[in-house]
Amino acid sequence: MTSVGTTDRALTGLPSSAVWAVVGGGLSGLVATYWDDGWHTEIGRDDALIPPHILLYASIGVVGLVLAGWVLVALWGTRSLRATLATPGLALAVAAGVVTAGAAPADTAWHAAFGRDSVLWSPPHLLSVIGTAVLVVAVLLNAGRTGSRVSRIGLAVVLLGATEIVVLEYETDVPQFSQALYLPVLLAVGLGSSWIIRTLVVDRAAVTPTVLSCLALRLLILAPFAITGWTTPDVPIALLGLLVLDAPARWGRARWPAAGLAVTALQLVASASGISSVPVQPTLLASAIVVPGLAATLLAVSRRSLDELVRCSVCSRPHRCWQCRTPARTILGRARRSRPRRSTRTATGPARLRCGSPSSRARPVASGLLGGSSPGARGRS
Repeated sequence: MTSVGTTDRALTGLPSSAVWAVVGGGLSGLVATYWDDGWHTEIGRDDALIPPHILLYASIGVVGLVLAGWVLVALWGTRSLRATLATPGLALAVAAGVVTAGAAPADTAWHAAFGRDSVLWSPPHLLSVIGTAVLVVAVLLNAGRTGSRVSRIGLAVVLLGATEIVVLEYETDVPQFSQALYLPVLLAVGLGSSWIIRTLVVDRAAVTPTVLSCLALRLLILAPFAITGWTTPDVPIALLGLLVLDAPARWGRARWPAAGLAVTALQLVASASGISSVPVQPTLLASAIVVPGLAATLLAVSRRSLDELVRCSVCSRPHRCWQCRTPARTILGRARRSRPRRSTRTATGPARLRCGSPSSRARPVASGLLGGSSPGARGRS
């Protein structure tokens, strides 16, 4: 029998074809953005109907049609505006689509009021980037658990690529602000996007294929630039440090500051070797501010993760069982060899050994970990 939740999901969920249309439109938008940046760098400003602009408008139009179809299908299936608005991600996607579409006239008004500029961090440009990122997040809210793995990774690539556009000026060697800002902003967008991807893309290792696919897409975009002799943007190899986020589960929360340190180290290597357009000096300046904070966070989180991992199997206290007076590492080793049960039930009722009780103080560890019970415990049972 079909559950109500499954039925509602079938009526309001995005079909795979629509998800792939969003992925295709998002990737086309990324290509158009880099193409437009190269066009303005090599040719200069032209009219509004240059090829990269047409491709960008077309990608926005495709995503807009998907959103319109999603709303109509949800309304038709639920026959309720309230149920339609309650569809996971739908209201957020429509709002983000309106914001993204409204960024174009806002940009025109901005230029009319303040003149033409080439600053990526102007309010209309940032509005477009944020709107695109939120739109992808909204689609992930709906399709992150039901779509195919490849389509979910595709959405994740669009999300990471869209947020990474914020630092495009630094990667094309035309910075409008201090170059020391590049590393902190890169860390913010990289770790922030990765957190969203790990949360919404239900996959054991979602960050690794996302980062590798994003770098591969960048290389594919750069190939025509190199062939035609245009200036090519950097390949942000520092993003490879995000692969630390797919470390084994025992790393716990320590993987986040560790990933930040890995990104910082790779960016220092890229700046020193000339792979990155950001010089070494501003990167070192940013690292001197960022690294101590990341290192302190890693130390604090690692200690807490060790506390949670290494505990007394009898009383669950970290580090050292203060009642048993036995190091937790020793207790953990014994527990793995003997695999004791934390509680046993006798004919007269439950009997559970707890550290700190008079019986457990007589035989603190061996009785609880080697499968036996202390005399005091038997007496109480």
